[in-house]
Amino acid sequence: MIRWKLSNRWRFELSRLTEELTSREQKLAISSRSVANIIRKTIQREQNAYPYAQPGLAERIVWPGEQRASQRERA
Repeated sequence: MIRWKLSNRWRFELSRLTEELTSREQKLAISSRSVANIIRKTIQREQNAYPYAQPGLAERIVWPGEQRASQRERA
């Protein structure tokens, strides 16, 4: 009888944790999609602002923590 109650308690806890992890995973997926959309819109806005720079604009963006190729060559 005690064994059965303990087992049910663990099943309940496992179910609760599974639901919580699923919820967090969905929130993270939404967040990453939002970030990707912001980046995409920023690139589009820059391409529209500087039409002469359209070809290869994404390759010229330097993200935080990255170095440009010329900076890497000097290092």
